[in-house]
Amino acid sequence: MKHSPDPTMLPYEVEEGLTTLGDRVSAVRRTLGWTQEDLAAKAGVNKKTVLNVEHGRPSVGIGHLLNILWALDLIGELLPALAKLGKTDEAVSLLERALPKRIRGTRS
Repeated sequence: MKHSPDPTMLPYEVEEGLTTLGDRVSAVRRTLGWTQEDLAAKAGVNKKTVLNVEHGRPSVGIGHLLNILWALDLIGELLPALAKLGKTDEAVSLLERALPKRIRGTRS
């Protein structure tokens, strides 16, 4: 049986991030004059998913979240931030340069 994540077990930063993201999704949707049903139809998700995102619930799948951000034309703001993940630390950059360009399977 699936269990929903317990919000009390989330790190504070994660909980705060989900709440902030939900508030912004809601604000942009309302600025556009869209109902939750309108956003759900444009994003290809159901209304309950939009409601869960707007309430900052951690149970929403990343694909559904990205579809909602795309529908609101917010995905372009997220992609550059994702591209920077892990690239701020000089040690990570050094390790990246040392990685092989290709990984080949072993021969049988």
